[in-house]
Amino acid sequence: MVEINKLSSCRDLTNSLLRLSAFALLFVAGLLMLVLADFNISKVDTLIRETHPLLFIGFMCILPLAGFPIAVFYLFAGTAFPWWQATIFCSLALAINISLAYPIALKLLATPLTDILARFSKKLPLLTKENQFRVTFLVRSVPGVPFCLQNYLLPLLGIRFAPYLLISWSIQTVFAAGMAAIPKLVTKAGWIPALIIISILLLLGLFHRLYIGKRLDLG
Repeated sequence: MVEINKLSSCRDLTNSLLRLSAFALLFVAGLLMLVLADFNISKVDTLIRETHPLLFIGFMCILPLAGFPIAVFYLFAGTAFPWWQATIFCSLALAINISLAYPIALKLLATPLTDILARFSKKLPLLTKENQFRVTFLVRSVPGVPFCLQNYLLPLLGIRFAPYLLISWSIQTVFAAGMAAIPKLVTKAGWIPALIIISILLLLGLFHRLYIGKRLDLG
């Protein structure tokens, strides 16, 4: 019986390591995409002006899965394309990216994380149906929580796919539209209006964190 338990534990550990390794490959793939695209920080201005919409959407679908900051894409889109096009491209890429993150979290992260927490007699909290909307809205609307972490955290908390996608996509599309307007705003009116918008977003995030977050019950 002891040997069987050891064999089962070893198999579970191997399975968890394989899943985590597959997840780590996402980050390697993200770096590889930049290398293959001959990314050079000194050529960013030229790269932005010459970016094809399909290439932009492809990068935005994949790179944030590997931890690349989503705000960079919002600003990039606002610089490379007219505002309405930037918003549409970002919205489409967000729908694909968020949809891809859901099964990745469940297939590659849920089991290893559950096994790790079980070793410390802990487990992932599962949200009630009543709290799924509130938690998803809170996580997605608070600036400062990395987009990549948002993508993987919510499925692990038991959020159903429909509210996860619809709430996440709608909120991030609003953020994308606002941030995509900043480059053109800076060009026409200087940095002051852009800084005002950024300050308002930060204050809203602080309000959420201090007041709404404290009153939120995860049980």
